[in-house]
Amino acid sequence: RAWVQRVGRHHVDLRSALDYCLGAGQDAWSLSLAAALGWYHYTRGDLGQGQALVDRVLVLSPDQHDPAAMSDDATADGLAGALVVAGALAWATGEAGRAHDLLLRALERGKEHADMRRAAIACAFLGHVARAGGEWDASADWHRRAEAGFRDGGNTQGVAWARHDLGLLARDHGDLESAAELLRASLRDFRELDYPWAVA
Repeated sequence: RAWVQRVGRHHVDLRSALDYCLGAGQDAWSLSLAAALGWYHYTRGDLGQGQALVDRVLVLSPDQHDPAAMSDDATADGLAGALVVAGALAWATGEAGRAHDLLLRALERGKEHADMRRAAIACAFLGHVARAGGEWDASADWHRRAEAGFRDGGNTQGVAWARHDLGLLARDHGDLESAAELLRASLRDFRELDYPWAVA
């Protein structure tokens, strides 16, 4: 939350930095800046602007880049981040097919570069995409994979969100007992994390 607030305070400067990096061919910085700004717009509900911003960067990669450059750790890390937020934005605007493709690419990148945090986030959003399409079993599988990834990475907040998502899925599927158990577990975690919005 603190980082999102910092991005907001420096939004104009970060947009200028992104424009500069795009013009200078600085791929790693362009991708990382686009990912940060994309999440900022996602959290503010400004989905169209977030999509347009991230798309400016993704249109350049990976096909238009030198494969050797794309293997650079910083660039690969930035690409995984940009793909995840692009997938999240596509899901939020109802572009399920595009979201699915972007998130699978993000998951592949995350696994290739041992970026388990972004891989877990990609799994979580793939679960949202599957749930929106009524694919209960696939959604549950993606959310369980996300939970395992977050747990392996020591990300308590991610585990809590995965339990929350599995609780909503159980509710939608009519399994109210499991839904209540999962949602109570996520509520305990969110309280321990002092995360009022998630608690609410």
